Amino acid sequence: MSPVSPFFALAARRRLRLQATVGVAVLALGLTTLSLLPADGGSARAHEGESHGAPVAGAAASTGDTVAVGKAAQFLLNIRTTPAVERDVSAQIRIRGVLAARPQGDALVSAPQPGQIVSRAFPAVGTRVRQGQLLATVEGSLSGPDRAALASTQAQAQAELAQTRLDVDRLKRLSQVVARKEIEAAEIRLHAAETTAKAAARALGSGRRYELRAPIAGTLTQANATLGQQVEPGVTLFRVIDLSRLYVEGQLYETDLGPLTAAGQSVGRSARVAVPAYPDTAFAARLVSIGGIVDATTRTVGVVFEVENRDGWLRAGQQAEVGIEVGRPERAVVVPEAAIVRSGEVPMIFVHTSPEAFVGHRVALGTRTGNEVVVESGVRAGDRIVTVGAYQLRAAR
Repeated sequence: MSPVSPFFALAARRRLRLQATVGVAVLALGLTTLSLLPADGGSARAHEGESHGAPVAGAAASTGDTVAVGKAAQFLLNIRTTPAVERDVSAQIRIRGVLAARPQGDALVSAPQPGQIVSRAFPAVGTRVRQGQLLATVEGSLSGPDRAALASTQAQAQAELAQTRLDVDRLKRLSQVVARKEIEAAEIRLHAAETTAKAAARALGSGRRYELRAPIAGTLTQANATLGQQVEPGVTLFRVIDLSRLYVEGQLYETDLGPLTAAGQSVGRSARVAVPAYPDTAFAARLVSIGGIVDATTRTVGVVFEVENRDGWLRAGQQAEVGIEVGRPERAVVVPEAAIVRSGEVPMIFVHTSPEAFVGHRVALGTRTGNEVVVESGVRAGDRIVTVGAYQLRAAR
């Protein structure tokens, strides 16, 4: 590395001294500005619907639950407000759960016989694949006994396939008296039997080389295959999940069984799903099933919802919360959940009562609906409430 010129070294030191001087001047100017802010609210009018920053010492004065904040301080604290609204709200049951692949939308791909992967290219994880798309090619290595065992496996697979087809046909003829869930389960078994039979047939084909293909269309979520890799039966090489629709698997408290079933037909009821990754978005869902056994320890019963995921935002394994409405809609005052702060155990909402004054109202909360909460008392429709900066105001009380 070449030595640094004395001229450039001197210039660098001067730049550092200049930056330090400017920084001190800006800090001093900021402190001077805050010290001049009016503690009694002054005469300047704050911007409605705006809020700006973090708590600033000396920027607000408080008397009881009333906080006086000057216009400039409101800008620095980034305070934003919105009116409380009154609308029809139904009581909701909230259920926490986890997103999971549907049984018919989850496929594992493994080699039906020992061999070596000879493919030179593989689809990457996250790639959309078509049903039947080639995933890998394997050079089989069957011994005599292995070939005989595979022939036996193929015969069993064909027998299972034939029996499953008969079962599906019989259940479809009895569709008026048989639950749809039983038919779907039989169709899943049929699909699995067809896949097994085809794989065994390919392995016993004229050549020793066979192909691994995607059983369903979806997104490749697992790929454990490389050129030259030795493979054994039963070891998962690829996993494909259909993300267009997912399940939310959760637990329903037994005390909520009554309100849910009393609201009418339970299975098939519409619901809304929220996930932490997209707090402002609700995904349409429907109730698929309610378990038949209440857990003796948790006093809950398993429930499954199916959620639409056409845009592909959701992923299996994400945490989720399901809201399902029960009872008749009633008029209520609703505020964003972000407006609620707590003073100890008491919930509080700050209301913008005058251009430079905010009053903390202790409130009684009701049903939560998505990212909003019903306020049963303490705030009226039309009150301008703080949605950003409420915690800074609470700290200034």
